[in-house]
Amino acid sequence: MKDKFIEIKNVKRFRSAVDRIHHAKLKGVERMALIFGAPGLGKSETALQFAANNGALYMRMKKLMTARWFLRELIDGLGSSPGWRTEDLFNQVLDLLNRRKR
Repeated sequence: MKDKFIEIKNVKRFRSAVDRIHHAKLKGVERMALIFGAPGLGKSETALQFAANNGALYMRMKKLMTARWFLRELIDGLGSSPGWRTEDLFNQVLDLLNRRKR
């Protein structure tokens, strides 16, 4: 049996949300989406499939994740070594995202 990704209603809603974010008229503004819902609806599989096919970064949020923890994970996911202070982490994320746009 072959693995096949089925485009169910939730997948279509995910793609629609991504399209709205991607085509929003917000020049120079980075965008992200938070996907949430009950277990078993295909959120993780859909996001993983999208990230793999679109060069996107997939991050899984943890229940106790702080802003600092999130920034460090994001910097690591963008392929850099995180700094120490939260303000520095935030500025580092902005710099890394701006570099990716070029």
